[in-house]
Amino acid sequence: MICPPCSPLLGFEFSKAVATGPEDLLFLLTKLRPLVFIGSLARSVADCGQSPDVHVLPTPLETLAGMMDLARQGLLLKYAVASLFRVTWGFISAALLAIPIGLTIGWYRRAEMAINPLIQILRPISPLAWIPIAILWFGVGDIAAIFLIFVSCFFPLLLTAINAVQGIPAVYLNAGRNFGLSPPPLFTASSTQRLCPN
Repeated sequence: MICPPCSPLLGFEFSKAVATGPEDLLFLLTKLRPLVFIGSLARSVADCGQSPDVHVLPTPLETLAGMMDLARQGLLLKYAVASLFRVTWGFISAALLAIPIGLTIGWYRRAEMAINPLIQILRPISPLAWIPIAILWFGVGDIAAIFLIFVSCFFPLLLTAINAVQGIPAVYLNAGRNFGLSPPPLFTASSTQRLCPN
């Protein structure tokens, strides 16, 4: 049963979720169409070009059966926690490094001129292309996976921070200078207005 406060988050009204009329059944089936389409597409891709005896990709039902088997063995939660551990540390480490560097590059023109060429060289490299280097440097383990997630997140965060600072309207900067703010308070005040306008 769906609680009323949570129902707007799921995209339908509480009264429609608990009603049993034919109109409400049609409404729920309409909401399930994307899932049915994705499941059908996954089934078609899994069966495409395969003989009945050879399965390269699992079907949705085989995937669900594998998940249930892992859950019965008590391994599903363990694997999910391990994946979340890698993703969390990869993203946090990328954010802690990319955001301060991006804010600095966006604020100081000389820093942009010095570092931007290196960024433009490394940014187009696909994260998948870093897999052999990650294995050579860190071996096969959690560190290599964290490094790949770090590389995947670093450049988008870096460029977002740079663009955010460079997009600060000149009126904010001029107003801060008129009030006699030194560069650190000026940066804090203007970037706060830019990044958190509300």
